[in-house]
Amino acid sequence: MSGIAGFFEVDNLAGQAGRDLLQRMGRFQAHRGPDAEGYFQEGSTGLGHRRLVLQDEVGGDQPMYSADGRYVLVMNGTVYNHLDLRSELEELGHSFTSASDAEVVLESRVTSRRARRGSGIVGWCCRTRSVGTSRCIRRMAVMCWS
Repeated sequence: MSGIAGFFEVDNLAGQAGRDLLQRMGRFQAHRGPDAEGYFQEGSTGLGHRRLVLQDEVGGDQPMYSADGRYVLVMNGTVYNHLDLRSELEELGHSFTSASDAEVVLESRVTSRRARRGSGIVGWCCRTRSVGTSRCIRRMAVMCWS
């Protein structure tokens, strides 16, 4: 499994202090994601990801951005039915640039025509950049979203 970290609307973490904290959090969980790391910071909000590659070695790096750049996602875990969800979203007109289940979660969160529920052992955070809101879900058992 990978590792995710973040902070939200913490005024004293804007700028370099926030970047430094994200990198320290990433180093702390490097054992959970030795294959890649990535960070997102916007103002006083930051997200970090350490990746253990289990699928889509090339296209699954995170943070992952929606096609329009409005949403950013970090995710840890596995969505068991991501292939079914991907098919549903493709039928609704979505296209994908990777084979990652994280991209399926991202696209299912940003569309107004959401696919049916997903299931898996997963934790994720999706940031709406232009609005400045975040939604985070953490489940250590089978989870569903709608």
